[in-house]
Amino acid sequence: MFERLKRGWQLTKASFGVLQQDKEILVLPVLAFLSIVLGLAFWGVVGFATIGLPGSPMTIPRYVLLFLMYVTAAFGGTFFLAATIEMASIRLEGGDPVVRDGLAKAWEKKTKLLGWAVIAATVGILLRVLRHRGKGMARLLAAGLELGWAVATFFAVPVLVYRDIGPLAAIKESGGLMRQTWGEAAGGVGSAGIVFFALGLLGLLPVVLGFLAGSVTILLVGIAVAVSYWIVLAAANTAVDGILKAALFRYADTGELPSGFEAAEAGRVTADAG
Repeated sequence: MFERLKRGWQLTKASFGVLQQDKEILVLPVLAFLSIVLGLAFWGVVGFATIGLPGSPMTIPRYVLLFLMYVTAAFGGTFFLAATIEMASIRLEGGDPVVRDGLAKAWEKKTKLLGWAVIAATVGILLRVLRHRGKGMARLLAAGLELGWAVATFFAVPVLVYRDIGPLAAIKESGGLMRQTWGEAAGGVGSAGIVFFALGLLGLLPVVLGFLAGSVTILLVGIAVAVSYWIVLAAANTAVDGILKAALFRYADTGELPSGFEAAEAGRVTADAG
């Protein structure tokens, strides 16, 4: 068990190494965010023009609009996650990726990724309804199902990118890969979460200093610095999540650390030394 968690931490370090070598990967989470915002804004305008103001009783057209918004958000996130995974895979195999490589692979798999977005949106809406309309045990059941779904589909996107199967089969394949590498996945995701949580706390420092300075202007500057820092950190967190998925998928697929692991780790150490 300890060895599996340790390998997960090693893969996390390799993921940070990839990000340090290929900082342009940070562009992809930003593009994902912008695509989701623009997509949701589009459907919001359509909904306002055809259905009316939000807050009215839910009707079939409103549920359809909600579904389309879920699909849009899911597809935007999935598309750029696939691009991140491709860039990371190229680096972990010893290559030198550019953003165009990731986007090209995601575009190649766009139909399967859209199918996955539809499934994810459907499940998301059903769980949302169960969580908000249920009581007591129903809400606990919804929370358990959400966790189970997240675990079972952890490898769904890399499977769709690198396997010649559809979205439904990808769920089964993802579950099988997770059973093989649950320890490494727990170690990798857990360690990355701890690192980013600690880094997130550092963002409070300029706010605290601004408050202690006793100046509204300095406090506002501190808040602006903190928000900017957290935005960059969120992009890095999303990028590392995709890179880690790529590293874990390669490990699950071959049983060995990715061939570019040593290079990525060496790049991390060199960057730290510099």
